[in-house]
Amino acid sequence: MNVSGRSFPVVDRDAPLDAITRRAGANLGPGGVAAHYGSPAGELAVCVRGVGLVDRADLAKLVVTGCEDAVGALVARLAGSPLSPGGWTLTDGVYWCAKSAERVIVLGDSRDPLLEALLRPRTDGVTVTDRSQDWSVLGLVGSAAGSVLASLGILRNPRLATPFGSAEIGGVGVQVLLQSDRRAMVVVDTREAESVWRSIEAAGREFGLSYVGADAERRYAVLERIAGRA
Repeated sequence: MNVSGRSFPVVDRDAPLDAITRRAGANLGPGGVAAHYGSPAGELAVCVRGVGLVDRADLAKLVVTGCEDAVGALVARLAGSPLSPGGWTLTDGVYWCAKSAERVIVLGDSRDPLLEALLRPRTDGVTVTDRSQDWSVLGLVGSAAGSVLASLGILRNPRLATPFGSAEIGGVGVQVLLQSDRRAMVVVDTREAESVWRSIEAAGREFGLSYVGADAERRYAVLERIAGRA
């Protein structure tokens, strides 16, 4: 497996979203990730009642490419099941998102040994590229997440929505992962991250959108699992 990219850790604290979250009063946790803005419990309540916008700077972003058979075999072995284009699966905290049969985007904790292992030399005909410094991931978390996406023109008809696919936010091309009707992640070129963040923020105002940190995002994910929605 040909390898390009860098070694982890991947968080770049000079990234555009870091400036936004710092100005908003973010309290930083391990790795410099915005853990909360003063009240994790209050931010969880925001998600329960409305919707939170979170910088997922904790996530590494890898791209797996190759011929259909090689990529399919790797994904089936590591993710536990094959993926169709536009589909995704979550295995041990790692998101496998199929852009096509030959291209899969992998999102996961930058400290995850599996992601580090993916970047080591292999001979299975697959190329893995680390895009962690090139891309940013924004998260929408909460009961009104679907409403915000619909306002942005992304989720007008949930029954016809592609679980993982291309979209535009404020004229910027992005990739959107629909985790559930209450959680989504937006993958965007880091150079356009601030613009997309502002567009989502503007669209979410009428739905009670507020910035939330990683602590609230994790707690809300647990509530979703308990409720059987994740």
